[in-house]
Amino acid sequence: MGDQGHHTGPGGGGAARVDDGPPLRGDVTVFLILAALGAAASFVSLNIPETPLYLDTRMAFGLMGFALLRRWWLALLLALVLSVSGFHTLPLGIVVPTNLLYLLPALAATRVVYGRGLRHVRSLALFGLGWALWVLACYQIIHGPAIAVAYALLDARPVAAAVIDSARVQPFLAESLLVALISTSGLLVLRGRAEIARHRHELAVTLESIGDAVIATDLRGRVTRLNGEAARLTAWDSAEALGRPLSEILTLVNARTGAPVESPVATVLREQRTVDLANHTALIPRVGPVRQIADSAAPIRDTDGRMLGVVMVLRDVTEAYARREALAHRQRQLDLALDAAGMGIWDWDIQSNTLDWLGHQASLFGLRPEDFDGRLESTQALVHPDDWEATIAGALATSRDGAPYDQTFRSVWPDGSVHWLRAVAKLIRDAEGRPWRVIGTTEDITERKAAEERLHATVDALSHSNTELERFAYVASHDLQEPIRSMVAYSQLLGQRYGDRLDDDAQAFLEFIIDGAKRMQALVLDLLEYSRVQAGGLPFTTVDMGGVVRAACDNLANAIRCSAARVEVGALPDVLGDQSQIVSLVQNLIGNAIKFHKPGEPPQVSLSGWRHGAWVTLAVEDQGIGIAPEDRARIFEIFKRLHTRQDYPGTGVGLSIAKRIAERHGGTITVDSQPGEGTRFTVTLPGASDESQGDGFTLT
Repeated sequence: MGDQGHHTGPGGGGAARVDDGPPLRGDVTVFLILAALGAAASFVSLNIPETPLYLDTRMAFGLMGFALLRRWWLALLLALVLSVSGFHTLPLGIVVPTNLLYLLPALAATRVVYGRGLRHVRSLALFGLGWALWVLACYQIIHGPAIAVAYALLDARPVAAAVIDSARVQPFLAESLLVALISTSGLLVLRGRAEIARHRHELAVTLESIGDAVIATDLRGRVTRLNGEAARLTAWDSAEALGRPLSEILTLVNARTGAPVESPVATVLREQRTVDLANHTALIPRVGPVRQIADSAAPIRDTDGRMLGVVMVLRDVTEAYARREALAHRQRQLDLALDAAGMGIWDWDIQSNTLDWLGHQASLFGLRPEDFDGRLESTQALVHPDDWEATIAGALATSRDGAPYDQTFRSVWPDGSVHWLRAVAKLIRDAEGRPWRVIGTTEDITERKAAEERLHATVDALSHSNTELERFAYVASHDLQEPIRSMVAYSQLLGQRYGDRLDDDAQAFLEFIIDGAKRMQALVLDLLEYSRVQAGGLPFTTVDMGGVVRAACDNLANAIRCSAARVEVGALPDVLGDQSQIVSLVQNLIGNAIKFHKPGEPPQVSLSGWRHGAWVTLAVEDQGIGIAPEDRARIFEIFKRLHTRQDYPGTGVGLSIAKRIAERHGGTITVDSQPGEGTRFTVTLPGASDESQGDGFTLT
């Protein structure tokens, strides 16, 4: 209420909300609407008899604007527009400052009250009550006193008396009630529309965010909503699909037969109940591959229960369906494998202490599936008494701390027969990491056990026979040395004493006897050494490989000198072994390299070695005549010769001795060679613990 030029308009939000919120265009739109309504209201007013005051409702739109406008400058502009608009009985120079005297405080206070308090009230009833009370309070605290002060100053009356009279007479009570009613109604309508818009936006965001496809239809089965996932599955654009019959958008068939499947929406519209799709339902999209889906459809009802439409939720289960089919296929394969292998599966539930038997588990214990009651205690009667303690102890250890379970035990069948079984299992934990189940397999190994026992018996017999043969070879070779020495000695003595009496043929025959006896003597010595590798070996000690090579070369000094051989030795790591046998091994390899050199070229032999972990590798290389690929495997066979004795003398035992020595030390010996390009022998031996090695050197 006031002079026709003495009214102002609504306020805005709290001071903390200046210049944030919606875009400028929205704020300007609110300003223009409320400014126009407020200005129009200022020209529709009722004069209060015998006063210069008029009752109008511009303040309703002013307060609404002060609350809703997010930008201060628009709220101030609205206050100025409302202070100027309307009919005036006083000059503008007086009207505008007078109106601003209460509009500006009302603007600031309203923005604080609304922005920091009322706008956060969720209940519409409490919000409307709070706003109406604020409008009434604004008139009592700001509007009425401000107008009373202005008129007291204009009439030169005491200000305090004017304010008291205004509070007593309440000239703006009717206007405040009217303004409260109009502004409260307006804000409630705007807030209700905003809530509806917010809920719609949240629904749209929710539908777009969820991983399932959602399609809504009206009662005629026409599409009213299609979220992003539904658009992806059907390959229909949402805007293009709206209003179309669902049958155009959604084509459903049986994934296995290809037969059409009725839309669940049609069923819901007909029966007015929630329905689910059958298994193996596939969706044929507008474009793209067929997708396996699962879905349900339900009626949409209003608050009175009347049906408004149907909502259908679809889920793409193509990958899950493929995994399930693959799992079923693997299960069938597992069943076939278990059936073919005669294996059983057992599942021990630790909490209930019960056992599930699958596959051939029951038959492995001589039972029918229905004969086993599922109790762990019942298995004790099925296991041989001597094996029960170890068997159950292993299972308990697995259930307690996950120790690997691999037990071999005997099963006593009801008919008294004994069968060997092997059970392997692992612990399964629950989501909290607690022991949950022990799952394993069982197989019958009775035949395998019998075969192992036969094999062990055969191995023992062979080992005994091999020991006897080694002993025989040692004794035979040892005992043969004496008659051979006698044969050589007496043949030589015969030649010395009666040589001049023998003709040329007799001399040749005597040389043949001596040569054969010497070759037999060499062969017996090599055979004796071969048999001693296992029978006469010494305990392993740290062996200086540099010293080994020098000892071997000393033994071969005559061959090195006569052939003008050059032996280059690198730094060699120490090994762990039988020193005399290592010397024999190295001597055989160097001797071979010297013996099989190219005609007309002095032998060139190099030795190198290196350590790799706990092992030492020794390489002996030469530039001799080489070995054909087809002969490499045969050179380690005892008595095997690749050349005649006339070309290259020897017994054919040296490399067999080297291989036997390497194997006695747990190592290996291999050869790499090409004819005419030399040969490389590689030997692995256990390394010494101190990992020391000597310096290299050259021998000629």
